[in-house]
Amino acid sequence: MPKNEASIGWLMERLRVTARAIDGDFSARFRLQKAAFLLRHLGVEPFTELEYGLYIHGPYSSTLAQWYYNAKPGGEADLEPDVLAKLDWFMDHKDSWIELASAIMALKETPAGISDGDLPGALRVSKPWVTDPMAEKVLRDLRSQNIIQ
Repeated sequence: MPKNEASIGWLMERLRVTARAIDGDFSARFRLQKAAFLLRHLGVEPFTELEYGLYIHGPYSSTLAQWYYNAKPGGEADLEPDVLAKLDWFMDHKDSWIELASAIMALKETPAGISDGDLPGALRVSKPWVTDPMAEKVLRDLRSQNIIQ
């Protein structure tokens, strides 16, 4: 069975994020945070080491921020094709979808979990722009890729 490992440099290269973009582009940092969150969720090392807290734009890891401020694009990854496909599918969405999807994943993976019916209301606490149909659609999208149950 192959290892399930990647590096932050590899992820930066995969997302086409430069070291310069890290310093000046919120979207670059946002996308790295959310891609790493997905990889953590999928069990990819070293991202499984990261702890995330709630943040206005979805889950955020200060440790990951340290990693990417000190990294250079490039590196290795030993990932199964299914993991790569899920990463590419996830990151192929607009930032607003990614923000909502990562927030849903974070709420669903809490020890108590959250019911589908309570999800839209819980999301609106930090994202007042979320509608019930929007949350339901993103939830269906994530389930269609077997990212969450």
